[in-house]
Amino acid sequence: MAQAEEIPKPISPAQITDTGPVGPPAPPPPPPPPPITLKFFGFANKPGEPKKIFLSQDGDVFIAVEGDIVNRRYKIIHISPTSVEVEDVLYNNRQSIPLTQAPG
Repeated sequence: MAQAEEIPKPISPAQITDTGPVGPPAPPPPPPPPPITLKFFGFANKPGEPKKIFLSQDGDVFIAVEGDIVNRRYKIIHISPTSVEVEDVLYNNRQSIPLTQAPG
């Protein structure tokens, strides 16, 4: 007489746990770059000369043309009739500043 073999019991889905790869938690995403706080102050446009933009920040006024670096940090990328595109060279962040008259 042959001995009966024991049949293994099936595993129920409740017994299966997938914890995924084990390792350190992912680092948090880097914080967003700080906003560019330059404000439009005015511009000058003389025939035959590049358009100059006047920008202010914390009481300081900067005069620049396209390609200039302002306050050792902000590069003037493009001056259009309605805005100026500025790049924060420390954070590689670009921002468009509208050319609207500052109050007061």
